[in-house]
Amino acid sequence: MDEFTEIITMIALASILGLIPAYIAKRKGYNFFVWWVYGFLILIVAFIHVCFLTNKKKVEENAFNELKRYKKLLEEGIISENEYEIKKNEIKEKFEKIKTDFKEL
Repeated sequence: MDEFTEIITMIALASILGLIPAYIAKRKGYNFFVWWVYGFLILIVAFIHVCFLTNKKKVEENAFNELKRYKKLLEEGIISENEYEIKKNEIKEKFEKIKTDFKEL
């Protein structure tokens, strides 16, 4: 193989392997293209990094489920409207802080 063919082969391989961290990041709620570029350029680092990322989708789902649980308690009369509003605001503040932390990544 000549040098040009080797370079094209390496670029094609890096493009394909870059899909691995991109796919994992997409499943966790992050931008596929950004992570594909990251994986294309430095695969090993991107792969290790993506394995330690917090799953955004799970965080959103957990906040929603917690809010739903308190809403059910309110409807059943177990907690008061005031207690529900306090819990709702706590969940909202916690979720907003987490979203802010994600934007910094």
